Amino acid sequence: MQAARVMSLRVSPERMEEVSDAYRSVLLPELKDQVPGFTALLLLVNEETGHAFEITLFASEEDRDRAEGEGGMVERKLEVLAGILDEPPKIETHELKIMS
Repeated sequence: MQAARVMSLRVSPERMEEVSDAYRSVLLPELKDQVPGFTALLLLVNEETGHAFEITLFASEEDRDRAEGEGGMVERKLEVLAGILDEPPKIETHELKIMS
């Protein structure tokens, strides 16, 4: 069963493009190249409110947990986004039940 991690991000609306650029140029390529079991990433943004959701999908819960372990992608994302975000992200894990 596929697994997902959801991060809720808050950033000043005028800095939202920086978040998108960080994902596009740094984080997404690293996920594709370095994280076994990574299957997809969705970044949903509201440029008016400065609120965004990152949804990362993994082939299994084990892949998600391995990617999130110490020194893993969550820490890397926090490192890359540290100077951009207004507050630490809220992180949740989920089991993916339906996808079409």
